[in-house]
Amino acid sequence: MKKHYLLLFCSLFYATILNAQIVDSGTTGQCTWTLTGTESDLTLTISGAGVMEDYDSYGDVIPPWRNYDSNSIRTVIIDNGVTHIGANVFYACRAFSSVDFPGSVLTIGSAAFLSCSALTTITIPNSITEIDKEAFVLTGLTSVTIPASVTFLAEDAFRVCSDLTSINVADDNNHYSSIDGILFSKDKKTLIQYPIKRSESSYTIPAGVTVIGNHAFFYCDKLSVVSIPDGVTTIANNAFTYCIGLTSVTIPSGVTEIGDNAFWNCTNFASVTCLSPEPPAISNSVFYNVNIAACVLYVPADQLSLYQNAAVWKDFGNILPFEDEITEIEITLDKEEIYLLAGATTMLTATVTDGVIVTWKSSQPEVATVDAAGTVTAINAGVSLITASVGLDNVVCTLTVIQPGTSTIEGVIANTGTENVRVNLYIKVNDSSQTKRGIVGGYVLLATTVPNGNGEYRFEDLPEGSYQVEVVMEDYDPEATDEITLSDEETFSDINFMLDPEKGIIFVDTGIPTGMEDNFVPDLKVYPNPFTDVLHIMCAVAVETWHAASLQVINTAGAVVHNQTTTHPDETIHLGHLPAGMYIIRFENGNMIKTVKIIKK
Repeated sequence: MKKHYLLLFCSLFYATILNAQIVDSGTTGQCTWTLTGTESDLTLTISGAGVMEDYDSYGDVIPPWRNYDSNSIRTVIIDNGVTHIGANVFYACRAFSSVDFPGSVLTIGSAAFLSCSALTTITIPNSITEIDKEAFVLTGLTSVTIPASVTFLAEDAFRVCSDLTSINVADDNNHYSSIDGILFSKDKKTLIQYPIKRSESSYTIPAGVTVIGNHAFFYCDKLSVVSIPDGVTTIANNAFTYCIGLTSVTIPSGVTEIGDNAFWNCTNFASVTCLSPEPPAISNSVFYNVNIAACVLYVPADQLSLYQNAAVWKDFGNILPFEDEITEIEITLDKEEIYLLAGATTMLTATVTDGVIVTWKSSQPEVATVDAAGTVTAINAGVSLITASVGLDNVVCTLTVIQPGTSTIEGVIANTGTENVRVNLYIKVNDSSQTKRGIVGGYVLLATTVPNGNGEYRFEDLPEGSYQVEVVMEDYDPEATDEITLSDEETFSDINFMLDPEKGIIFVDTGIPTGMEDNFVPDLKVYPNPFTDVLHIMCAVAVETWHAASLQVINTAGAVVHNQTTTHPDETIHLGHLPAGMYIIRFENGNMIKTVKIIKK
């Protein structure tokens, strides 16, 4: 057998901290701004009476303080008298953790604090009336209280706040309300947002709700069960996008509208029950990246033929009539997730009412099979959903099968100052794009090692496939490599890691050939991916070393469909005009080149 080796040599990078004093100032709308401090510790003060200017996140109309490293603005002060926080004013300022709004502030503009990832605390005074779209998206907020004064709160104002546990509303607010930290309209007919970081695995939407709002459960991957009441008529766009913990959903009979991407990337669905007497008209994107060919669709018995011929619904692999008398039976499974090497077997046990027959199914029989007794046999590398069903009720175990391979782990670390470093090697087992802890979904940990006496990280006899490499060190957040392919023709080349003490992150860089360029921009991050309109690009280099860079978007035919120059390592581009599909971003900064695959949805 041909052996593949991974050699990872430590290369430490420390950001240079300059102590030069900075004093700069100017105007922003009817207000003034002042920037003081050193290049590593800046204070931004907004003063005056009136509104701040609205800015773009990119292009010519950007905040003047964007000329400085936004990661060095560690304090933001807004003086009394300021009435409007402008759009995009603090976009991607990732160093300040709190901000106080004076009682003079009336409105917060769109994306005002977008990507302020260190911002964990805000107090919204009882003067603010409007909070515009994406105002606090991708911040580190843990809880928010909406005062009585707020009359307009954009549905996506707190979207993708991964640490948010509660959104509370003052009792005397006339437009919004909250139940146990979950945001609703005042009349409680619209569920606006369920905070991502809540720990519950199940949630019952209160009776009386008629609308599940845009992005209401977006990225709530801890939820495995959401019960939707009969009165719901609308499930809006992206309502359950990336709720990967859900294994099934029951759509009430009164639902007449299911928005685009409503169940986008709910990859663990085993069954869908639609109680509507007529198939709701839906687009192909409603169940995008859900393997509905492997799902069971339960529908009213007398409408079976309608669903079998309706667009999208007809693509379900098995369409069956539901039986009311068995819907109350409960079934549980002893395991929710298992990993097996190809050729191994295991037994799953379902707990259910005595005398009731359990039906077993594997979503991918070529990966694993399951017999009538619940015995699972792993066959080939991949992922299969093993479902135990009783009527409409089912439970799912996610099985990951890995092709056998051995890994020799040797030695101890010899590099001074990095004694706690270890390297994790992940192998790809399915095509999921969901990201968790820096590792793209569909990968499982294959091996872990520390350096030998030569400072080398060595893995042997790896199976062919796609990999990611992650370096872990105490007090640093790990960032994994891009996808790496191993075959008889392609082996690991040198991989280096760099420490950024200021940001507390470890970046991993690889010289794996891609068939295109061999020089890479270090740690280029492109998100979200897939995207709909806005695409954020962040490169981990110091602003003072940045040169004007070329950015091209290339379609699958090789044609350049978007071309621009980026003047800052944090950039946002708008690609809403492009048709859905796959593209390549080619990013060139001096002699550094990077290509990244992106998906437009």
